[in-house]
Amino acid sequence: MDFSDIFCVKTQYGNFNGEAVSTDEGYKCESLLFTTSEKQEDGITLRKDSVKNIGNEDVTLYKVLARFVFNGGDYEVYTQYSQWCMESVGKWNELNTGIFAQNSEIRNNTSANPFFAIYNLQNQRGRVFHIISDGLWQYSVYRNYYQEGQKRNVIAEAGYMDFAYVLKPGESLDLPVILYYDFKNKTDLDAYKLHSFVNKRRKARLPVIYNSWMGVTDNIGTDILMPQLERAKYIGCEYFVIDAGWFGEKNKWFNSVGDWKEAEEYQMCGKMREFADTVRENGMKFGLWFEIERAAVSSESVKKYPQYYLIENGQAFVDFSNEEARSYIFNVLCENIRKYNIEFIKFDFNATLTNDKKNRAFIDYFKGYRSFIKNIRKEFPDIYLENCASGGMRLSLASLRDFDSFWISDNHSVNAQVEIYKNTLLRLPATCMEKWITVASTEGYFEDKKCFIASGDAVWGFVEGVKDSFLREFMKGGPIGISCNLTKLLPEHLELLKEQIKRHKAERSFWANANAYVLCDTEHLDCFEYSNNDETKLVTFSKRAIQSSYTAYPHCEGKYDVDGTVYDDIAESGVEIEVQGDFTGNSINLKKIKDLS
Repeated sequence: MDFSDIFCVKTQYGNFNGEAVSTDEGYKCESLLFTTSEKQEDGITLRKDSVKNIGNEDVTLYKVLARFVFNGGDYEVYTQYSQWCMESVGKWNELNTGIFAQNSEIRNNTSANPFFAIYNLQNQRGRVFHIISDGLWQYSVYRNYYQEGQKRNVIAEAGYMDFAYVLKPGESLDLPVILYYDFKNKTDLDAYKLHSFVNKRRKARLPVIYNSWMGVTDNIGTDILMPQLERAKYIGCEYFVIDAGWFGEKNKWFNSVGDWKEAEEYQMCGKMREFADTVRENGMKFGLWFEIERAAVSSESVKKYPQYYLIENGQAFVDFSNEEARSYIFNVLCENIRKYNIEFIKFDFNATLTNDKKNRAFIDYFKGYRSFIKNIRKEFPDIYLENCASGGMRLSLASLRDFDSFWISDNHSVNAQVEIYKNTLLRLPATCMEKWITVASTEGYFEDKKCFIASGDAVWGFVEGVKDSFLREFMKGGPIGISCNLTKLLPEHLELLKEQIKRHKAERSFWANANAYVLCDTEHLDCFEYSNNDETKLVTFSKRAIQSSYTAYPHCEGKYDVDGTVYDDIAESGVEIEVQGDFTGNSINLKKIKDLS
């Protein structure tokens, strides 16, 4: 294969298009050595590339992209973008000329997501690409026409560009890992392949988490949190997490972000360690919120150690490319972890850096941040790390390497979360996506006391009704998060949450290893299939009931029992799921009948 079919490269010497020499070591051009390797497993291919300076002078890289060449034809390209409270919005686009996307800040999937799919309309086959990057990634898909040889190709490229990365003699640069696989199903891009691949390589814990934010916001204190703790214990929560506002002055805590010192006269009044002990006495583990990458310019930390911070748009950011800065913030965090015996950290990030003054695509920052997280893991191997970056701005495979699960969005609307979850299933397994329950009771408003009201946005700016069946099915598939004022819930509603949490724990071993399929994605109905060995669950959400039942065709081979009815070939015959009305949920269990002959 020609070098230009594998790489697209630009240095101070110009563009390299097929000019490299193939050797046993790799491809050599000028003073650079390019190596590439592909590992295939379970239908997934992992491509890893690197470039090394084997010369005696510095080489400046302006563009280094992994390239994939397809035969010309009629194509569509699926892309997704994310913004605050609108994560993983996807769309198919006709490939007329070209499609381009990039990440321009250190939260790795703000705006575009590091993932795309190419679909050949002529043979109805496609390929999905996931970019696992430790820097500012870019990708493009475009048509290319070579006059010589009359080649008409479609090119996909992904990697680093629009930077000036200086490679000194002997230095190497690893390119983003490209994970890819083929698909036939346009509805979910055969994402079960990715789920299976990831689930085999990580241990999903799927805890039940209580978080204080949407219940009491920053109005925290032992008198306010104790009633929440009592009810969180009652319904079966396993972690109790205090969110933002436990430091600094009351109502001005945001001016102290970066100091990470408990308020002695406000909020918890210096009693947080005592409260953390009470959490443990009640059978739960204690967690705390940190926005560890950011600091307020007015904080004591920035004033005392300005050399450890980068300033942009009136915000200060820990310079994770600086080893001394990393060591400083590592020690600050470790001191807090030990002081309160923290077993859960919510890492948030509500501002962002966009300008790498070194013009190295933030690669040094990313590597430093990963080193920091790995050191936390090494020091505290049992700690649970939740990734929240102003919602789901780091909702990616790259982040999943280091974190247990994701706060997938600050949008707490259950209806919106179903949509975000469904779209994100195309690029992440269900086992890492938290389902957040932000509900309240309005006694006397609904005749049906099984109906909740829920936040319709990120701040209780408006509300929506949620029926118990919809909420019950929503709480399946991943970690469960509860973030509401539990003291304001009717006893009936507490019992509903308690019942579903109990069911979640009983079925946790199933969910922890289940692969997901999107069987139906329409305006009126969503249907998900979850499969784990010999058991399958089908979960439906009816948004508008334009039918009384839905026929699902699961990906099951062999005989299955569904509530006493035996199906010889359920994938061929299908199975009926009752649609119970507008905005309702329903599910059925399929158990494989083993052939004992």
